[in-house]
Amino acid sequence: MTDSSQLNSSGTDPTIAANAAMAELLAPLCELALSRGIKLHTLVELLKSGLVDAALTLASEHGIDAGNSPTNAGLSDSQLSVMTGVHRKDLRALRAAGTTRTRRRKNLAAEVFARWLSDPAYLTRKGLPRVLTRQAESDAEPSFEALVSGISKDVHPRSVLDELVRLKLVHWTSPDTADSVGNGRPDSVRILSTSFTPAADQQAQLAFLAANAADHLRAGRINLARDGKAFLEQAIYADELSAQSAEQFNRLTLTAWEQAFERLMPQLRQLFQDDKLSGRDLTHRVRFGMFGYAAPLAERKDRAHE
Repeated sequence: MTDSSQLNSSGTDPTIAANAAMAELLAPLCELALSRGIKLHTLVELLKSGLVDAALTLASEHGIDAGNSPTNAGLSDSQLSVMTGVHRKDLRALRAAGTTRTRRRKNLAAEVFARWLSDPAYLTRKGLPRVLTRQAESDAEPSFEALVSGISKDVHPRSVLDELVRLKLVHWTSPDTADSVGNGRPDSVRILSTSFTPAADQQAQLAFLAANAADHLRAGRINLARDGKAFLEQAIYADELSAQSAEQFNRLTLTAWEQAFERLMPQLRQLFQDDKLSGRDLTHRVRFGMFGYAAPLAERKDRAHE
């Protein structure tokens, strides 16, 4: 029997509700882990490290000098152990091993791809991405090298081109193959897909999945703390559809994403350029995403009876 003092305003035990939510969130993570050959021992070690990182993050949000790691944190090992349930001997091991999380790196190929799809200078009158010459003969002519240089001068445009070709996102008609293939102007580059989905690189796919899903969860966690007033975190859903209707709705979501991208990306690019010119401190990042999913109802029913 539950102590009434532990019930929230809706009459439910918040711990039970939190556990149920964690079980639902862990289910796809466990499926992903098994599909990638990751077993319990590795997950347990990752969870320990993640809990410690989270404790330091939450402490920092509440004004506690938590530092960047247990080695220089204002929180003691005892405090971290109480907060996370991680034993102090494991904290010592984590100090020795360091964090498992990698520093976020800018994905220049993705930025170039996004600008190509949204900047009017690189679009046709119908709003489609232009076929670009790799090197323009004049500054007035849009080119792939100008596209890359407009975002970063630290990386050679040919390196970005090679990466986009490797990911099968663009086709480069080189001077050597143009005549024999006959599918484009010499030394030109054209987009093969209107979405950055690097099918040729599973490591890149995993990185995008991790970044997108992690920020989605962060938004939801902050919304819970702030009564849902911080970030967009909504969904529409329906049960009892036919397989044909589910597939049709999935196609509609892809169209909705293209429309959202076309509207928001130019505005985001303008904000980015305004910040560069203003001299403001560039301390924040943003992410907007959409996802769609369809599955047989049996999937949910099976879980409900476990």
